[in-house]
Amino acid sequence: RVFFDLKLCCQGYIVTLRELYASHNKIKDIPPELGECKALERLMLNHNVIERIPEELGQCSKLHTIDFSFNKINLLPPGLFVSCHLSVLTNII
Repeated sequence: RVFFDLKLCCQGYIVTLRELYASHNKIKDIPPELGECKALERLMLNHNVIERIPEELGQCSKLHTIDFSFNKINLLPPGLFVSCHLSVLTNII
C-alpha cells in the first residue's frame, strides 16, 4: 500500500499530477497547496473525514471530476469551482 502526503504539492514535487485517488484514508484536511497542482483533472477523496475544502482548490482549472462523498463537509467557499470545468461532482454536502 502506498501512502500519499498531500502536502508534497507544496514542495513542487507533483505539479504534473493529473489524478489523485485517496479514498478511505481518514484524511482530515486538504492542504491549500493542492491548488498548485495545475494539471489535476480527477480528485477522489471520498470516505474520509474532511470538513473543509480550501478555496485554493479552485485554481485547478483542468479539474473535471471530484468525489467528496462520505465526508463531513458542510460549507463550500463561494466561487470555489468557477474556473473549473466540472463534469462530475459527487455529493459534496
